[in-house]
Amino acid sequence: MIGTIPGTPIPKGRPRFSKSGHAYTPARTKGYEQTVKWLLVSDMHLTSTEIIPKDADVYMELLFRVTKRHRADLDNLVKAFSDAANGILYEDDRQITHLAAMIRVVPSGKDEGTDYRVESV
Repeated sequence: MIGTIPGTPIPKGRPRFSKSGHAYTPARTKGYEQTVKWLLVSDMHLTSTEIIPKDADVYMELLFRVTKRHRADLDNLVKAFSDAANGILYEDDRQITHLAAMIRVVPSGKDEGTDYRVESV
């Protein structure tokens, strides 16, 4: 599956803890992951793509296009995308055995987004 998620990529935020000690995902991260999920489901329906079965290994290629102002840690960007894709592009992110990811800084006013390619190997 090949596609693009438009908009500023948001890195996975550190878990937060409630007063009672329960961990939760920050709202910014949760909102971004929900947006990515919705767009991935939409792309899969448009292309009639099926989920990669749990017994298959996954190759993932990601290009995060960000302005200098929105630069983030690459591993946190990858984690946010891979968590969002769980159960949609593949059964579980433990299936990812091959990963290529990079950040490209784009000039202000240019389209930020995430270009992805995910397939079984």
